[in-house]
Amino acid sequence: MNNLPGEEMQLADIVSSMRGNTSNWIAMHQLGKTTTYTFDQVHSDIQKAMEFLRACGVQAGMRIGVLADNSYQWIVLDLATLQSGCLLVGFPDAFARNDIDELAERFELALLFVNKRPATEGPAREWMCELQELAGNSPEKRRIRNSIGNGAEPDDLTLHFSSGSSGTLKCLMGGRLGTQAFIQGYWDLFPWLHSDAMLAFMPLSSYQQRLLVYSAIGFPHNLIFTSPGELMLAFVQTKPTVFVGPPLFFERLEKKFGSGNQGKTEINVSLRKFAPTIRFFITGMAPIRQRTVEFFAGTETPLYVVYSLNESGTVTANTPDNFKPGTVGCRFPDTEINIAADGEILVRKPHHLSLRYLYYDDQGLTYLPDAYVATGDLGHFDDDGFLHIVGRKKNVIITSSGLKLNPEQIERKMEAWPEVGRAVVFGTDHPYLSAVVQYAAPYNVEIEQRIWKQVQELNKEMGVACFIGTVAFTNDEFTVENGFLTRNLKLDRQHIYTAFESQLLAEGKTSARA
Repeated sequence: MNNLPGEEMQLADIVSSMRGNTSNWIAMHQLGKTTTYTFDQVHSDIQKAMEFLRACGVQAGMRIGVLADNSYQWIVLDLATLQSGCLLVGFPDAFARNDIDELAERFELALLFVNKRPATEGPAREWMCELQELAGNSPEKRRIRNSIGNGAEPDDLTLHFSSGSSGTLKCLMGGRLGTQAFIQGYWDLFPWLHSDAMLAFMPLSSYQQRLLVYSAIGFPHNLIFTSPGELMLAFVQTKPTVFVGPPLFFERLEKKFGSGNQGKTEINVSLRKFAPTIRFFITGMAPIRQRTVEFFAGTETPLYVVYSLNESGTVTANTPDNFKPGTVGCRFPDTEINIAADGEILVRKPHHLSLRYLYYDDQGLTYLPDAYVATGDLGHFDDDGFLHIVGRKKNVIITSSGLKLNPEQIERKMEAWPEVGRAVVFGTDHPYLSAVVQYAAPYNVEIEQRIWKQVQELNKEMGVACFIGTVAFTNDEFTVENGFLTRNLKLDRQHIYTAFESQLLAEGKTSARA
């Protein structure tokens, strides 16, 4: 059975729905080449993978780990695990540094799939498999571990990981009912077509990417996976119609096509050359610059900003029917939102995307006793029912005069300046604030002087209590690799502060150019 928007989504049905469907497909775009697998072919490969798992001794409720790069086999394993009633544990790359035996023991894995088994002396590890082995029905010397768990609760679906804004990996138990509700909401709110081709590029260990797979199968449309390094090429070669990506990607597009004195017509022509078949974009994995939102609002290709958490699922969404730039949209279906006395956004749903934390004690600060999830974000609704995010609760700065302020509000003002790529504001022990500013363009003295002059004008506007006393300038991009962004592409404020601490503690304007 194939679902239609408005019908109830059932994860139990998605694998069987692929059988006989030769119209829709999953494609892997690698090294400039695209390999396409029809849903019917994927269904056949899932059956082989399920036979492999059974031959290894896998039973429903067991945990199957995967620590590997994106591949077609990764997707097949995920769907075979889902259909077998097992729980997939998709490990991010950071776990590659862990001891394999300790990892399997801690997460009570029955099997662990990797790109390639290590050719080292030591334990045989019959429970470690290569993804390519899934194509064979009779695994040789592959058996489940002896010490495994099988205590899954009825709604338990998968183990996944979130770094949020802290940078610390936290394990979550994804829920079946919450996952179905999450996907159902997007089916109902957005204008999907069976002919759509959605492009994805982030690691499949990110649960959001796997949700794209389930959604593409349930309401059948096409799905393309590529790598970050080939993303730009994939837009032209694979002709996607929908793209869900992180804010950083759209900020770079805005920088690429929005610089200079191009008019709207020229910008639209440039965007069409880059992404000729795109119908709409969606983003919402982290905060996005207001300048970027305004840029896309002036183009023919809409960018819909949504507000979503790994814990609760999507909270609000801008959609074709309810759209307001500068907000994160209106309430998502079956979502109750309460703004606490301190401004924190609290979310309650019949079924949250994730049920609970595992191997992490949040001291009851996130999953609250009254079924609310505390988001950690501060916000408010406007008169039209659109939610505005003010900033993170933990980022609130208390100045020496006792004033509470959100650094994100100041950062948004600074990032509206064309010379600024990124701005990060900090409170210090001094009676003034500090800021790290990344140039929007290669450094020159004139740009730095213009930014500093605008800082001085901003100081006059905000007053003594919000005075920015020191600024560290840099040409460095903010990336996951240099630690300035978390795995979820949010600012790692502590790492940024540590990197520029010596400059920020100096009196007056400073420079930390790469």
